[in-house]
Amino acid sequence: MAKIKKIKPLPLAQITGAIYGFLGLLVGGFMTVGAVAGLDVTQGEGDPNNIFYKAAVFIFPLLYAAMGFIGGLISAFLFNIAVNWIGPLEVEIEP
Repeated sequence: MAKIKKIKPLPLAQITGAIYGFLGLLVGGFMTVGAVAGLDVTQGEGDPNNIFYKAAVFIFPLLYAAMGFIGGLISAFLFNIAVNWIGPLEVEIEP
């Protein structure tokens, strides 16, 4: 049984940033397609012709990636603190 005793924050932040960036691309793509198609993506709470909704395919990946990166840094930091208190995470790996 392998034990995880520490996670390096920067590699985890890069991975989570990339994953969240991809999710932002999907969400932003759907929002942009909806706005260009004339769907009311605001649910009556604003102007669906606003440039933000049409540029969401560019904006959302950046925002999501930044949030994922920061979340990854925080998660690795908290994991490393918890490991010091509780002990290593045990993972079973098949050869």
